[in-house]
Amino acid sequence: MAESGHPTRKPDLAGLVLGTVMTASATYAIIQGGATGYAKAPIITMYVVFAVSLFMFVRVELRHPDPMLDLRLFRSASFSAVMGVAAVSVFGLVGVALLSVLYMERVGQTSPLDVGVRLLPLFGTFLLVTVVAARVLVHRVGLTPLITTGLVLIGAGSLALLATDASGGYEAMWPGLLIAGIGAGLLTAPSTAAAVNSVPPQQEGMAAAAVNMARQLGTVLGPSVLGTIVTSRFPRKLHDRLVEAGIPSPQADGIVEGGSHGGGATGLPASLARVVGTAVPRAFTDAVHLGSVIGGVVLIVMAVPAALFVRHKVHSPRTSAEA
Repeated sequence: MAESGHPTRKPDLAGLVLGTVMTASATYAIIQGGATGYAKAPIITMYVVFAVSLFMFVRVELRHPDPMLDLRLFRSASFSAVMGVAAVSVFGLVGVALLSVLYMERVGQTSPLDVGVRLLPLFGTFLLVTVVAARVLVHRVGLTPLITTGLVLIGAGSLALLATDASGGYEAMWPGLLIAGIGAGLLTAPSTAAAVNSVPPQQEGMAAAAVNMARQLGTVLGPSVLGTIVTSRFPRKLHDRLVEAGIPSPQADGIVEGGSHGGGATGLPASLARVVGTAVPRAFTDAVHLGSVIGGVVLIVMAVPAALFVRHKVHSPRTSAEA
């Protein structure tokens, strides 16, 4: 087997620092902007920091003799598609898990221990299918079909969470978790293989590391984006539900303020408490459904470039060098 390590590795500290600043500023802006508003000065500042650090990161990596990430690898359509797959797949998997946890805790009033047990169809299936896909399916089916199918299944699992309602029942949730777990397991090993397969042998190690970096980015963006969607939309959904129930808008605003901070219907008259007790789980379910739709659509859309550009076969290092 050809050696994929680089014989003259030099530290790329500037790239490491700029990459960290870039990721941290974007994450802060997404999370905090959802809570305070994206037009606030600190949020705008963070986006400026992100843009500047991104520009400098690209500039440094292109000029560094031994960059942390060789951006020229993205000239390969297959490599670029795999990076998108890696980020989006974890974005979707973590997003499904987060939305499920929020739903179970806030709507179903499920204990933390029971939440962990109820996530087994997602993560248990993911682990089992990953082993099977890595050892058997990659060589029998090929990279592209597994990656494309995996993305579609995670997206379908996310959309399947739309079957949940304000009752907080688990019966409507577990099928979506199972489907998403199967999808994530199908594409984890193939996406790494596809990345390595898309570059020359001496850059295989960098390609594998880049896949892991893209997955880490997805791990950050999944909770940041989808969690922000839920927490920012819940107050609006709750306000709309209360107004629909006949509560005056000013009074609804006060209830929303309390509901957003976990106050619920405490201290309200019995008749009003019943209305609020019904509106809160419905509004939170609505917000979770919105996050599920966005996550599902992103995953299914990503399946298109995956199907078009990811290499279809697993090549040996020698074959990769000849390609």
